Amino acid sequence: MTSVPRPLPPDSVLATSDQPVSLNPVVREMPYFDPASLLPLLAHLPGLAFLDSAPPRPDPVVGGFSYLAADPVATVTGGFGPLSEYLSRWTTKADPRLPPFQGGMIGVLEYDLGRTLETVPAHRGESLGFPSSSCMYYDVMASFDHVARRAWIVSTGVPELDPERRGARARKRLRWLESLLTAPAVPAGDRLPVTLTEAEPREAYLERVARIVEYIHAGDICQANLSLRFEADRPAGFDPVSSYLHLREAQPAPFSACINTGNGWVLSLSMERFLSLRGREVETRPIKGTRPRGTTPEEDARLQNELATSPKDRSENVMIVDLLRNDLSKVCEPHSVRVPSLCAIESHTAVHHLVSTVQGTLAPGVTATDLLRATFPGGSITGAPKIRAMEIIAELETAPRGPYCGSAGYIGWDGSMDTSILIRTLLVGQKRLSLSAGAGIVADSVPEQEHEECLAKVGGILAALAS
Repeated sequence: MTSVPRPLPPDSVLATSDQPVSLNPVVREMPYFDPASLLPLLAHLPGLAFLDSAPPRPDPVVGGFSYLAADPVATVTGGFGPLSEYLSRWTTKADPRLPPFQGGMIGVLEYDLGRTLETVPAHRGESLGFPSSSCMYYDVMASFDHVARRAWIVSTGVPELDPERRGARARKRLRWLESLLTAPAVPAGDRLPVTLTEAEPREAYLERVARIVEYIHAGDICQANLSLRFEADRPAGFDPVSSYLHLREAQPAPFSACINTGNGWVLSLSMERFLSLRGREVETRPIKGTRPRGTTPEEDARLQNELATSPKDRSENVMIVDLLRNDLSKVCEPHSVRVPSLCAIESHTAVHHLVSTVQGTLAPGVTATDLLRATFPGGSITGAPKIRAMEIIAELETAPRGPYCGSAGYIGWDGSMDTSILIRTLLVGQKRLSLSAGAGIVADSVPEQEHEECLAKVGGILAALAS
């Protein structure tokens, strides 16, 4: 079953957007469990959304919390305008005892949504059919703290305006979700093996890398992220949920997601935070620089050290840090943007990465959607300067990226936000499957090495899907 876009009921439309309804959520703690175990039971529900920190190895610094919701009260498409309008209708004060997200929007923003913010040409080729944004608003959800091993249901009563009716709805919807979450788990469906292959000959990708190097030497750009796409026909009977469960077991990541947008499924194993907003504090964690994990401890240590000491990879990372500092400065208080961590090594199941952390303090009156507008899409998957890099990407890549290199995550009724960059992401369209990886091309890039980097990034996913 796919979700059907639904506007909020007419009685929830407020006279003005500057008069939000103050919510008082109903909260109930429940026994802790891994929410992924119930995905097969909930797969038939419209708008299933699972933001997943992927236990059993939760990262308390960048992950540690998961959120599960379905049956949204509204599904809104069409970009940042409608997103901001719907979020402005409700407000709540976050309970510090609970995980940060306590109700609001879970959504997917396509990479090409960035073209609505700047004058950038469209990609060539046929898309998978995802809308530019799929923003689903949930009145009830479950949240999980994997470090403390605690879980809660939070129910807001949206979209009721009358406080008494809103309270009654909140209690009713809480009981509804609780009955689902306490039902016996059902086994995942049969997982069909599927082999994705490069969409074009290897030589075509190498030629495009060489073309970007020419642009760099000509002074057009300093760096551009060029993606390599793998695809396959969607097999009859392909089950996105069982495939996601298999992938998260093979390659857990702190910003994983399994989301049914209604137009297709987004199955992400991302390890990259795009934007986090807590109160007025903003954080982004760009990834630039990759090496595969070694097959022995000695080889693994050698590859890690090779990445840590690589002038090319460090330069690539620093360029994007500078770009993101500039983006955040548009909406942060003067002199508040800082870089507490530069080019740190972060190791995952399949790869080592160079990761930096950029933080800032949001200026008064700036909202989460304002922050998104100022920074979208993320600089780590475009290049620098951003707009010219996006133009070159649109010229050279042969199909729209869709949600890949866009973003997934939440914005709460309290204004908080946490979003990922949609890398390591399988897109499940109605007829096609697509998986892409990108490499940051700089002046001294060697095309064959950039191709190998792309293979290293998604090789584990490709093998898991085919097994």
